Amino acid sequence: GKGTGARTSYLKKRIRYIIRSATVQNTAAIAAKAMERCGFPSTSSESLPSLVVWDFDLTLLSIHSWGARIHPSDVAHRSLEQDIADLEFFRAFVKRALAKGVQVAIASFGVYEVIQGYMDRAVGPGVFTRDNISTPSQHGTKDGHVVEGGKVPQLRSLTSRLLQVPMHGVATVASRVVFFDDSRENIAGAKHDGFTQSILTTQFFTRHLWDEVKGSLGMENFLD
Repeated sequence: GKGTGARTSYLKKRIRYIIRSATVQNTAAIAAKAMERCGFPSTSSESLPSLVVWDFDLTLLSIHSWGARIHPSDVAHRSLEQDIADLEFFRAFVKRALAKGVQVAIASFGVYEVIQGYMDRAVGPGVFTRDNISTPSQHGTKDGHVVEGGKVPQLRSLTSRLLQVPMHGVATVASRVVFFDDSRENIAGAKHDGFTQSILTTQFFTRHLWDEVKGSLGMENFLD
């Protein structure tokens, strides 16, 4: 009858609406994933970075290895617990980052072989290599010297190489990089270049520092 026909018409319209809604939601989900892969911020409750970069001396280390004239051959005999500001926390952070697909790197004005020696002992061989340890000898000067432009050339190079974007495209993903450094000048330069998630480590990279900054980075649950 007329009532049955009206109900059938209503159901058909309802089904078409549900199909359209599902299609829109699916498309939005696909688009969100694609945007995340392209470096745009996630809309999820926790937006993970694509790359975390640390300075070395007075950031990961509580000492200045270059100023202390530590040579590569000295590293094997150094105390990691004394030299690395928060060894256990750093190990846990790197392990979690890699498990979540977040790249890790170091940008330092120090000596590559010294940094490599410390990292091999701290987190095991193969985690940090020449690919993700940037030092001045890769940027037109000798290790132990300041790079022209500060940490910006190193950050750009690491971001391009590790996130597989051309150098001219680094600006599109720079906001997906978290950078820790003890130099106000380096942090200011990095932020000016688009690396907006750059954190000044006045008291080294430690659990205490992380607890202070994780909220501003949207990474409250990163280590949970």
